[in-house]
Amino acid sequence: MKKTLLTLALVATAASSVFAQGFVLFNNTIAAATHISTNNLGNVGLAGVNAGDYYYALFYSTTATTVNGSTAAVSGSGSYVWSASGWSFGNVYGTSSTPGRFVSSSADPNNSGGTAVSGVALGGSAQFVVVGWSASIGNTIADLEAWYADPTTSGLVGESVVSGPIITSSGGSSAPPPIFGSTTGLIQGFEMSTPVPEPTTVALIGIGGLGLAMIRRRK
Repeated sequence: MKKTLLTLALVATAASSVFAQGFVLFNNTIAAATHISTNNLGNVGLAGVNAGDYYYALFYSTTATTVNGSTAAVSGSGSYVWSASGWSFGNVYGTSSTPGRFVSSSADPNNSGGTAVSGVALGGSAQFVVVGWSASIGNTIADLEAWYADPTTSGLVGESVVSGPIITSSGGSSAPPPIFGSTTGLIQGFEMSTPVPEPTTVALIGIGGLGLAMIRRRK
């Protein structure tokens, strides 16, 4: 009986270790190089610095090292991580706190300052990308995707570079690793700007304009 109980306890411990979520430090309040900016500072409605003016989300991949072939930050146009193959939303959000900075919106049960990443096991290695957008768009990834597909309000969007592999920790006795910093492999600051329409959208606009021009000529 004792052996059975001991075996069950070991299995339970192993299972909890395997399925426990890994922690990372999801904020950019440490190094100056992680400051996030906009190209629209003259617009007070979008570029305010109050808490909640901007939202941020964390994406991860255990396999992909690029976002559709690029490791560079996306600003204004390009392929965003939420629609890229091999990337998943880590169920982690942040919100703006002070100019250029943000903190995680998730509570850390271990009081380590870290944030659990849904989908990355404790001690697992993953690459990370951060997306930021203005509150005028909404406060979730679903809001951002819907807005990007059909913008109905003014908004700013930006995306970080792809980090190098980062190994998560327990967030307890082991301090969570930062994903932001000025050293190689960590995410540095990025810019949020007004997105440029997708090439297909631009083409449709061009076709529409050409059609109007032809109608006017016929008249």
